[in-house]
Amino acid sequence: MSKMKKCIDCGQQFADTLSACPNCGCPANLCENITTQQPGQQQSAQQATTSVNSCNSGVTDPGYLFGRDWSHYIYECAVIGWHAMTSHAFDFKGRATRRQYWSVFFLLPLVEITALLAITLLASLCILGFGFYPFDSISNPLTIIFLILYAAAIIGMFVLALAIAIRRMHDGNHSGWWCLVPFVYPFYCLQRSDSGTNRFGPSVTDLGI
Repeated sequence: MSKMKKCIDCGQQFADTLSACPNCGCPANLCENITTQQPGQQQSAQQATTSVNSCNSGVTDPGYLFGRDWSHYIYECAVIGWHAMTSHAFDFKGRATRRQYWSVFFLLPLVEITALLAITLLASLCILGFGFYPFDSISNPLTIIFLILYAAAIIGMFVLALAIAIRRMHDGNHSGWWCLVPFVYPFYCLQRSDSGTNRFGPSVTDLGI
C-alpha cells in the first residue's frame, strides 16, 4: 500500500512526504489522506475501496470553515505575497501560481498606502520638526526630492503588479501580452496552473519558499 494525499483545492494526488500540493500549493496538512494499491499486490475487498480520510474530520475549532483553517490560510497568503514582492519583484520571466498572484493583488495596495504614508510623514517632519516647507515652490530642492519619492513609489508598485500579472499569464501557458486585454485577462488569472513544464519554465509551488 502507498500513502498519498489528495488536494482539496485542485484534486491533484501527491506523495504524503511533500509539504504542499505541487500543483496549487495547498498545504499538505489540509489535504485528504488516501491509500493506493501497489502493482502486484492482492486487493482485498476492503482495499478495493480507496481509503479517504479527511484530515479535518472531527475538527471543532471555530477557526475552521468548509474544512479549512482560514486564519492560517490568510497568514500563508500574506507570506507568499510578501515573498513574491521581495524576491521576484521585477521578474518578468518564469511563472506565478494563482494563489501567489492573488496574494500579491490583495497585499500590494497595503504596501502602496504604507509607502505613501511614510513619505508624507517624512514631509510632515520636515515642515513641523525642522521648519522646512518642501512644497512652497517647484524649484525648491526638497519639493523635487519628495516628488521623485512619490513617483518612484507609484511607478515601482505598478511595475511590480505588471511583473506578477505577466508571470500569472505564463503559468497558464499564455503570452504576457494578454494583460492588455481587459475582458480576457481576469479569466486567465483565475485559471489553474498549467501542469508540468511549459514554454515559460517549470511549474512552481507557493510554499516552496
